[in-house]
Amino acid sequence: YNAVAEVVSELPGISVCDLHEKLRKQRRIKITLQHLYRIINKMVDGQILLKEKGKLSLNRLWLGQIRIFAEIASKNLEKRQDTTIGLPLREGQVILLGADSLTTMQALWYHTLASLYEHLGGKEKEVFKYYSHAWWLINESEEATAFFKRIRERGVHCSWLFGNDTYLDRTAAQRNKDIFDVAIADRSVFPTEGYNLNVYGDYVVECVFPSMISKHFALLFSKISSGKEFDPELLEDIAHLKAHYTIKLQRNAKLAAELKAKMKQFFKA
Repeated sequence: YNAVAEVVSELPGISVCDLHEKLRKQRRIKITLQHLYRIINKMVDGQILLKEKGKLSLNRLWLGQIRIFAEIASKNLEKRQDTTIGLPLREGQVILLGADSLTTMQALWYHTLASLYEHLGGKEKEVFKYYSHAWWLINESEEATAFFKRIRERGVHCSWLFGNDTYLDRTAAQRNKDIFDVAIADRSVFPTEGYNLNVYGDYVVECVFPSMISKHFALLFSKISSGKEFDPELLEDIAHLKAHYTIKLQRNAKLAAELKAKMKQFFKA
């Protein structure tokens, strides 16, 4: 979505076919023309893009809304000098963050971790992650790989633990083993479906997926046994299903230590 908006902003009036070519060759984003049409239609419905006679441009109404949002956000940031989310500074504090789709939950999750990194001043150099499935890592885009490499270059060591041994989980683990430590749990220490956990210093970030989303992921990951069987559009569809997500962020040194210990046992010393 970001890449589409960026290219259209640079080349207003671009055709869908030319946009597809730019995304594939210049941005190196693997996407079918059919899937691109689906994304464009969603962005048109969301009043982000305008499509007239096959030509694309950004919706001026959307640009105006973004400008107003940016001004309000900037003013609020000036009033608060900590972070853009209310980090629990005291031991035992808990805050809940809500999202209405996997896409928005993922963006909020990234934002939360980035805020934690800034809040801790980069002093914590180790983060432990558990996901029932490697749903974040089956995307082969260069942008995702570059993001994880930047984390490593900052000196932060990531250890990822997956709760299921499926084809897609194994593929994601193999593809990213040179970027960070990856392991697949051979026994259940956390929920095997719909559970996401990050432990960074004394902070614990977790999200339990809505039951409907967990069932979709369980079915998707269990049925695929080869790369030919995987259709990225299925993951894209799940990501945009409307559902209630809650990210729980807390500062709890004792709990963080216990969760780290549970995950460390799956990694080589």
